[in-house]
Amino acid sequence: MGAGAPGRLTTQPRRTASCAEQGAVAGRGRPGRTERPRTRPASVVVPFPRASTADRLELAPFVPSGRSLLVGFAVFGAVLLAFLLKEPPATFTVNAETELVQVELGQSPVHWYFNDAKLLAPRPSGLLRQVEASPDPPTPIAGSVEFMPGAIVIVERAGHGETTINAHVDSRTQTAAIVYDEHEQPVRTMIGRATITLDTTPSGPVSAASLPMSGTITVGNRVLAITTPTAKLLKHGNVRVFGKTLWFDTLFDAGTADLEQGDFLDLAASDRDTAPIGLVTVDERPALHVLAKTIAPGLTVNTFQGEGFVMNASLFSRLQHDPVVQSFWVAAGSLWGILSSMSKRKKR
Repeated sequence: MGAGAPGRLTTQPRRTASCAEQGAVAGRGRPGRTERPRTRPASVVVPFPRASTADRLELAPFVPSGRSLLVGFAVFGAVLLAFLLKEPPATFTVNAETELVQVELGQSPVHWYFNDAKLLAPRPSGLLRQVEASPDPPTPIAGSVEFMPGAIVIVERAGHGETTINAHVDSRTQTAAIVYDEHEQPVRTMIGRATITLDTTPSGPVSAASLPMSGTITVGNRVLAITTPTAKLLKHGNVRVFGKTLWFDTLFDAGTADLEQGDFLDLAASDRDTAPIGLVTVDERPALHVLAKTIAPGLTVNTFQGEGFVMNASLFSRLQHDPVVQSFWVAAGSLWGILSSMSKRKKR
């Protein structure tokens, strides 16, 4: 540079300490290798196909409100309760050991067959001739006896004693029974009344008999203050009640009641139900064994201790044992829970 000429100052950029430090650190690596830039991993979101809201079935608009559910169940419960309170006829079965049973025949006669029986009745002079009752020696019966409609037939047996069958009608001129021989031919007609005996004492051969009944059946005898010591009484037994299931013809067990000594009960026919039926068995066992069945709204059991009690298929027993009613309650509870859950989702 010449003298007097303005000098041109050239300067070099000054490196900062940090840059110098980075250079020194970079120089420590392998020669010829440069540092790679650091990059962050990118997140990738893959969208799944979603159905449009127009194609989705929304159940919330169809769910009834809580008030509607309450009204619906109230109406259903009222209808069900009204049906249950009607007390439909129940089936009663009696199984008892008794010394006396009585049947008042209805519109149909009954036919009883005997192996060895004796008839205490007048002997007519002609076949089927109607005569007034008069003393006559016992006549063996080798066939059967038909008791006429409307006759009252009483069967008695104390312990292992003799069995006596007494039949009578209201009119002394009306036929009470007709005796048939082993060939089913009529041989005698009893007017007014008839008495038949069966030798069922331990000293002689037991003449077993099964006597069907149909009509108003009375099992046992009423115990009164003037009852004699030899009065024939009910010994023991039980009564079972079967109710008709709701809307079906099947039966359910509605309970059992025990019969004690001195009790008696009447199985009466009603206008709308069939007549009671039963069977009296006479065999080597003491007294008489009775099986009887009737269909009626209720059955009264008269006891020696008091006025007795009425048996029926009550609402409580139906709620306990009727499988159809129980299914309704389970279904109603499940439906209530489902609809309540859906109603809560609708509010959200």
